Amino acid sequence: MQDFLAAKEENADLLQQAYEFGKDAIAANLSVREITAIHKQALSNILPHNSHNTDASVMDQIANIANKATDILTQSLLPIEESRQQQSPTKLTCTGSGEERLEWMYNLASHLNGASTLDEIYHVALQGIQHIFKTDRAAILMFDDRGVPRYQASMGISEAYKQAVEKYCASLSEIPQTELVIVSDAAQQPGVESLDRMRKAEGIQAAASFPMVYQEHQLGKIAVYYDAPHQFNDEEKRLVQTISTYTSVAITRKQAEIDLLESQRFVQSIADSTPDILYVYDMNEHRNIYINQACLQVLGYTPEELLAMSSDLFSNLMHPDDLALLRNDVQRLHNMKTGEITKREYRMKNADGEWRWLCSRETIFSKEPDGRTKQIIGVGRDISDRKANEQKIRQQLAAMEASVDGIAIVNPNGIFTYSNHALAKIFGYSDADAMVGKNWQDLYDREVVDYVESEVVPIVLAKGTWQGELIGNKKDGSHLSVEVSITAIAGGNGVCIYRDVSDRKRAEVENREKQKRFQSILDNFPGGIYVYDKEDKHILVNRYYEQASGQTNAELFGQTIFEVWPYDLAAGTSAANRQVIESGMPIELEEEVPQEDGLHTYVTIKFPIFNEHGLAYASCGISTDITARKQAEVKLSETQQFLQSILDNFPGAINVFDREDRHILVNHHVEKILSQTNAELHGKSLHEVLAPDFAARVSAENKQVFESGMPLELEGVVPQSDGWHTYVTNKFPLFNEQGDAYAVCGISTDITERKRAELQLQESLQEKEILLKEIHHRVKNNLQVVASLLNLQKRTIADPAIAQLFEDSKNRVYSMATIHESLYQSKQLNQVNLAKYLQDLVDALAQSNDIQSKQIQFRVDADAIDVNIETAMPCGLIVNELITNAIKHAFPDRRHGQISIECHGEPNGQILLVVRDNGVGMPKDVAPQKASSLGLRITNNLVRQLKGTIEIDTACGTCFSLKFAELGYQNRI
Repeated sequence: MQDFLAAKEENADLLQQAYEFGKDAIAANLSVREITAIHKQALSNILPHNSHNTDASVMDQIANIANKATDILTQSLLPIEESRQQQSPTKLTCTGSGEERLEWMYNLASHLNGASTLDEIYHVALQGIQHIFKTDRAAILMFDDRGVPRYQASMGISEAYKQAVEKYCASLSEIPQTELVIVSDAAQQPGVESLDRMRKAEGIQAAASFPMVYQEHQLGKIAVYYDAPHQFNDEEKRLVQTISTYTSVAITRKQAEIDLLESQRFVQSIADSTPDILYVYDMNEHRNIYINQACLQVLGYTPEELLAMSSDLFSNLMHPDDLALLRNDVQRLHNMKTGEITKREYRMKNADGEWRWLCSRETIFSKEPDGRTKQIIGVGRDISDRKANEQKIRQQLAAMEASVDGIAIVNPNGIFTYSNHALAKIFGYSDADAMVGKNWQDLYDREVVDYVESEVVPIVLAKGTWQGELIGNKKDGSHLSVEVSITAIAGGNGVCIYRDVSDRKRAEVENREKQKRFQSILDNFPGGIYVYDKEDKHILVNRYYEQASGQTNAELFGQTIFEVWPYDLAAGTSAANRQVIESGMPIELEEEVPQEDGLHTYVTIKFPIFNEHGLAYASCGISTDITARKQAEVKLSETQQFLQSILDNFPGAINVFDREDRHILVNHHVEKILSQTNAELHGKSLHEVLAPDFAARVSAENKQVFESGMPLELEGVVPQSDGWHTYVTNKFPLFNEQGDAYAVCGISTDITERKRAELQLQESLQEKEILLKEIHHRVKNNLQVVASLLNLQKRTIADPAIAQLFEDSKNRVYSMATIHESLYQSKQLNQVNLAKYLQDLVDALAQSNDIQSKQIQFRVDADAIDVNIETAMPCGLIVNELITNAIKHAFPDRRHGQISIECHGEPNGQILLVVRDNGVGMPKDVAPQKASSLGLRITNNLVRQLKGTIEIDTACGTCFSLKFAELGYQNRI
């Protein structure tokens, strides 16, 4: 009882009540579990009489009472329970080593009683068994809900053995629980075959099973095992039964503690989980004796902080106005009846200094003997949000009358039970009273009413609200557009809010038209239009920008330019945006944007967009694709450079004059002549630069070109520093897009040197022509001398055949002399006219052969074809041979006949030469290519020299047809 006395001294009144309760429970032969259950119920009666301990909360007091009272009960129950388990009143005596064993038993009971967990109790009990039986193999088994023993703790027993035993016991249909089982020698006491096999496998030779019984209820077993046979004596049995009793009581006590703690935690969890403040207030001490954890969430104070404020709690935290009301209400709280519940609303200041509205519902927790209220228990709920909503409602009701929107309440029958003045004004009525009592259907046409009843009302009933636009009728019969919001409220009523949107609808129509026009401008603008905010996010783009980026306006909205364009381009654009927004000034720049077909160049104008406060919040860019223009500029620049290069390198003067004879453009040649640059000459009149007479001449030439619109070519001399220069000038007009001549361009080429060279060449040519004529004359004379010598020689030859050979040679020489004579007489020293040459050759041959004019007639039909001497020489020789041959052989016996010579040019550029006679003809078996006569051989060689062809027709006389082309000049050196 020492623990009890110590506890009693610490808290005398409290423990005295608990101890008295414990003695009564023991006297009633109750178990520990039953005692603790009743004890929990009794604590509620103990609590109100022991509230003076202000250092702990109510729940802490409950825990202290339960723990200390349980210890006292356990100490009281141990000897009583031990006596119940004994079969006889025999007690342990202190004989021999009895005192030591008694002391040991006392210590064992103390350790069991002081164990903090069930596992610790099992461990202490096994140590006691090991001490008594001097064995290292023992176990404690506890019965589960089915009565199957389950190993809770063991020593020296394998898991396989424990599982086998549990499995065997679980297979029994009825498990004996109260019997004591002792096997001193397993070999001599065979039992269940399966258990014997398990014992043998485990090496168990002796075993005993002692029941753990409490209040005639078996909790489990204590099992002892030996590796050799063992005889269990009575003392060992009594000691084990004592340990069993102590262990049963300790287990029961500990289980009761666990149940009690779980109950405490359950109660505390309920109190702490509620969002409302739970409190107990003592009316006599004017302070709270318990507050749950919800106060921390609601007021920001811990329960300990609020309890520490004691009676100053309300004066510290309650609103002064509410505190005065509370003081006036104290008497009513003292006289409250049991079961009566009071309700109060008040304000409390939280830890942040904010006022929070609370609503408390309170009832009696305990009473004084005289019936007055001693303690009240209450629940305080935070209604700050509700109060704020109520305040808002009051403000809204005040605003309803001041609202420009029409507000009405309609009852289930469709009648207006409330209307503000704005609603009456919207529909053209004098005041709100004129609207009250009217049916809402009176404000609409039938089709609108049908729509509301079929479409709107079901939505309001299902969802509680609807918003839309309706066409209503004013008092004067005119129509108006109203925006209506309907909300269902209690009692089947509805709150309707009306807004006249007629002006807005008209404005919306106008805005839509403006928007369409604006969008049309945006989408049809041949360039990109876009708006970026300060964070470089897209706000608006046009269709061109969409196509360039490959995304729609909706997809681009909110994306930054860095998410759409390459970093370098985006970084440059971002810097430009920042410059525009920060400076508030527009800028113009060129940008290169990558697209599918390559880089495009854009000229961009960016300007800021300002809000109503005059602050720039975005930038708008308008970008025009000038890629084609830039390419054209490059090409134009290249063309200009090319033309300028031509102008500057042209070895002559180029001038461009306008209609007032002012210089527009000159090249380097003119700059050099006039010793002025193009820039200096630009805009100057030619009269300011040139000599008067020369300027007048140039002006007249320009005027002629302007008036005729035709080019003009002329040659003239121009005075220069080194003398007069001769120029050939081509002037032509320059026309504008309308076809009007606006300038004259003159291109003058200095031909001074060429003129000098031409004069020298002409003089040299005249000299060469005289020399060449002299050469032709001398060659002709020499050939005639040769012909004369041949003729003189012929006269000295008596043989006619040989003489004829000399005659033929003379004629050949003469044909060549005739060519040189023709060249000598011709103005063209390198060309021979075939018509004249053939006629002269035929005349000479006729004269040389002494042909009678009536015997053989000659006819020449030749075109005036000029050929060079390379062609004329073989051609003349061929004609000489053919005519000579015809004279000799075609007309024997001085027969009369005709020889014709024809020479014509053909379309293909060849020349056709025909020599024919109507004489006796050549023998048919003679081929001209194989003829043996000298004349025909010469003819064939000359044809080859001309690279021509010859054909012979002997159908009527003999006809030679020769085709050839003029031979080119062949270098003879």
